[in-house]
Amino acid sequence: MATYHLSLKNGKVGTAEQHADYILREGRYSGGKRAEELVYKDANLPRWAISASAFFACADRYERANGRAYTEFEIALPNELTHEENKKIVNDFITAHIGNNKVWTYAIHSKPATFDDSQEQIHVHIMICERIVEDGMTKAKSPSKFFKKYNSKNPQNG
Repeated sequence: MATYHLSLKNGKVGTAEQHADYILREGRYSGGKRAEELVYKDANLPRWAISASAFFACADRYERANGRAYTEFEIALPNELTHEENKKIVNDFITAHIGNNKVWTYAIHSKPATFDDSQEQIHVHIMICERIVEDGMTKAKSPSKFFKKYNSKNPQNG
């Protein structure tokens, strides 16, 4: 039977790259038992970001000190569906609620359920940057400008 779980988390500056590595099972999280939980991953990134981890490393570096480096949705997916059907659900959710004018990455994980090893606990982590990319990902501003806060009094400063 499907269960429902949704949590929304805000990530502080200094934690984004490590969290991206964790959910995408990259870097120091690329091996071991946890890496086997990864079903699928995808991202919508500016052209200058070679990976989601690289993008969120820039968020850690250039976002203001008290800023939000990322927002994360963690959502339980129906274990009655196939991985491909769950992937379609996630892509439809992103299209409807996030769009392609924001940077996002997601990873679908599956592991045995806590109280019943015969059941699958499948869920998705979706990390987004809430800054809007005006001209598409190919024309996104450089990292140092992308994360600057707009300064209406002195536009040349931000």
